[in-house]
Formats: sequence, structure tokens, C-alpha cells
Amino acid sequence: MPDEFLWSEWGQPDKLCGLGTQKKNTMCGALRRRLPNPGRDDDPPVYWPSCLNNKFNEAADRQELDKPLEDCMNDCITTPDCQFWTFNKTEDKCYYSKIFKVSEDISGPEYVGGSKDCKGKVYFPHCGVMNMNYTSIADVITSNENATLSSDTPTNTTITTIEDCIQSCVDNEECFNYQIETNADFTALINCELYGEVSGGDPVPTTDPDKYFVFGDPISCSKALKDKPAVPEDAEELSYKETCTKDQYEEVVKENNTWSIEYCPSMYLILHF
Repeated sequence: MPDEFLWSEWGQPDKLCGLGTQKKNTMCGALRRRLPNPGRDDDPPVYWPSCLNNKFNEAADRQELDKPLEDCMNDCITTPDCQFWTFNKTEDKCYYSKIFKVSEDISGPEYVGGSKDCKGKVYFPHCGVMNMNYTSIADVITSNENATLSSDTPTNTTITTIEDCIQSCVDNEECFNYQIETNADFTALINCELYGEVSGGDPVPTTDPDKYFVFGDPISCSKALKDKPAVPEDAEELSYKETCTKDQYEEVVKENNTWSIEYCPSMYLILHF
């Protein structure tokens, strides 16, 4: 553990309003406290995946590159002059820029981007195929229109969330893919379909501006359950503590005079009355 995070804070003094001692000790566990990040100075920490946005960067200096989403995201931090990345999923185009500019508010599910530190595992919906309806070319195991699966489905489960839909596919041996119909901000489940084999043919494009279809593999395209620091330097305390053993434990003691005229009784009164 780095030296600056090795020690606990000083404990409570053993004697108030007088000369006493305070102790601090070594800490053991998994480190999650934020470390110095020279590249960002005092900028706030970046949390994945909430650091992502769905806006197109209109900066004039942007570079256009042909690279997949994962490379677009991960390579920005090592690319000179790249402070922000944007990916157009419809055109499979990557854009790098020094600044982030939005004037026309060009946004939508086809765009995803963030700062150079905004990177991590690609989660739902960005890992799925967007706005393509596979119902006509796939073996539909079950569908839950209005987000409720009947009790005779293979999962025997009521599905009300996107997480429920993906997990039901994981739990079903016959399910290879899911198709989720969701609202425009990907927070509410409208319909969940579980698919077996996908036959030949092409999916049907969908264009409803109020809802979207996301087709994905439940293993490689899961939904993030909570935010986490995008880079190790943004971790913020011990994720867990454990008892230090053998030579791991050290203790330091210092003298501390905690008497204060503001809240301690007068020594003159104590000595003379």
C-alpha cells in the first residue's frame, strides 16, 4: 500500500483538557482511495459508465479515424492532443479532439463519447446492435410484452427491468441473445424477447424516436449495475478493511495537550478552590 495511505487518522485523545496521548496505526485491505493524478491536477474523479454522453462533438479540430469503439475509447489517453473521444455507431467512425463543443445539440443513441479518462468495459446499450428488430429472423423463445413474462416461460420469472431481461437469458440454456425494447434514455423496459438461433436474413431497421431496440449477447453485453472509478487514480478509500497480521501492524503514539480556554475548566479554579 502506498505510504500516503498506509496509516489511519489519529485516534481520539485518551485525556481531554490535559496532557495525554493519541495513536494511529497501519491499515490493511484493498485500496480504493484517490491517488494523485498528475495529468488531471485537482479535476474531479471520473466514474464509469456515467461519464459517457450521447452527444456529437462539434469541435472544428476533431480528427476522424477508422477504429472500433473499444479502440476509440482506450487509445485516446495515449494519443497526442486527444482530450475527448466520440464514436458514431451508425458509421463506425471515431473522433478525437482537444475540446468538447456542442452547439447544434446533435445527440442520440448512435453517439457515445467522453473524456480521455472515461473508459472501461463496454456495457449495455453500447455493446449491442442498435435499432434492428430481429424478431422475423430469430427463434423467439419467449416475449414479455409490457415487461411481464408468464409463469410458464423457461425462466419462470416476472421481468420488470433491463437487468432482469439480460439475467433471464443468462439463466436459460436455450437463450443465445436478447432483444430489449426500451425508452429513449435506456432506463425503462418496454419489452424483453429471448432468442435461440438467429437464422439467415437481415433484421428490420426501426425508426421510432421514442423507443429503441437493443440486440445483444447476455454474456458479453451486460448492464452496469453501479458506477466505479474509470482509472485507479480515482479510487476513493479502502474498499474493505482487514485486520493487519504479524509484522503488518504498527502503532505510533504522540503526546497531545488538549487543554483549551474555550471549553476546558480553568486550571486556576481547579487548583485554588
